[in-house]
Amino acid sequence: MELMVVVVIVGLLGSVVLLTAPTAGSGLRRDTDALAAQLARARDEAILSTRTVRADIDARGYRFAITRRDGWQPLTGAGFAPETWTSGISPALPRDAQTLSIAFDPLGAAQPAELALSDGRDVAHLSVGPDGRVHVSGTR
Repeated sequence: MELMVVVVIVGLLGSVVLLTAPTAGSGLRRDTDALAAQLARARDEAILSTRTVRADIDARGYRFAITRRDGWQPLTGAGFAPETWTSGISPALPRDAQTLSIAFDPLGAAQPAELALSDGRDVAHLSVGPDGRVHVSGTR
């Protein structure tokens, strides 16, 4: 009887470890979800500030800028600090481009854009529609 209790407890502990262990694609999901949330926040900032807000995405990560009287300035307010990709994550940038820029106008609209992020095994797709809304598909 005691042996059965020990086996059940070991089994429960093993399942807890498996459920809480990071999966291979967790960095990809985390980075994709973080970028999607930041892009949605940038759209909101453009609407609230009545200024164009731009996200610049490259092989290192992404950062935001806002139009001011003297041109584009880094947007470094709360939540807009430059971010770097988790190790092993890489964006598929447009052909012959080192940066993908996504700009949200003061009405929240944007030029449609698509970006794929990969960890070498899985791919997540992020798209921005003409209405500025951000959609994520792929690894979940």
